[in-house]
Amino acid sequence: MRRLVQIGVGLTATVLFGWLALRSADASQVWAGIRGADRLDLAISVVLVVLAFLVRGLRWRSMFADGVSVDLAVATTQVGLMLNAVLPARAGEIGRAVALRRLCRVPLMQSITATLVERVLDVAALAVLLLAVAPTLPMTTLTRSLLVVSVAVVVGAVVMVLVAVRSPARARDGVARLIVRASRTKSVEPDEVRTSVSRGLHAIRGVRAGSRASAYSMASWMLLAAANGFCLHAVGIDVPWSAAVLVLVATNFAAALPSTAGAIGPFEAAVAATLASHQILPTERATAAILIHAVNLVPALVLGLMAFGRLGLHLRDVRAGADDGGAA
Repeated sequence: MRRLVQIGVGLTATVLFGWLALRSADASQVWAGIRGADRLDLAISVVLVVLAFLVRGLRWRSMFADGVSVDLAVATTQVGLMLNAVLPARAGEIGRAVALRRLCRVPLMQSITATLVERVLDVAALAVLLLAVAPTLPMTTLTRSLLVVSVAVVVGAVVMVLVAVRSPARARDGVARLIVRASRTKSVEPDEVRTSVSRGLHAIRGVRAGSRASAYSMASWMLLAAANGFCLHAVGIDVPWSAAVLVLVATNFAAALPSTAGAIGPFEAAVAATLASHQILPTERATAAILIHAVNLVPALVLGLMAFGRLGLHLRDVRAGADDGGAA
């Protein structure tokens, strides 16, 4: 019953936000805009997205002190991105952790902890990017709201890192309790969980590891922002680079809303709302939203499917591993 409710809420959000994004657009002109988009700009966008995914794989490798090769980190990251694109609720995060557990015996709790660290680094990097370009943005309600959230995110991230560095035992125990409560598995050994969580916090407990992971995070988001910029240029939308950053931040915050696979609906609505603040017409907003989403989703699907096959994984392996849970 719970799953049916989640599916219903997701479908409702997708339809509602999709309607909000496309309601004032002319469908025939949107299609014409997509067909007439500059192919070179789109090709550059795709290359930048692929590079961003590669950088994310390198960051995933930096989350572990040892035991994970660069090739395996990149491949499992691609698997996770693909699963995020085809499954709701960011299921790819668990799928990536399960794949790593099956392929090189990294404990599931360690990978989940490393994923939580990644998310902290991601939102902090996005917030810093937005704050950096804030002086060039139109001060609309949306922009002000995102800036307030960004300030809170940066402060929160700094506090979390300070706790992890100055009180590692407290950070380890807090994350362990959080993961155990969220896990459907009841038969986990507390000592094993604490050990795995401690290893998962590797990337933010040392200056060198933390700096490397933070640099990878910032680089991946800058590549994705540039990809957004080329997509906008491909459909003739002439806006400052800061607008591409605003689109990036808004769409990623929107991805946290309930929806179907790939954040379809909220993503398009976020792009449309962002471009509206730059006085872009509804049809152009809708065209850009669809193209930007496609440029992000298609490489994730293609690279993920290739990695899935190369690693010899099957969807049933991911399901079985997620259901099994545990720290080992």
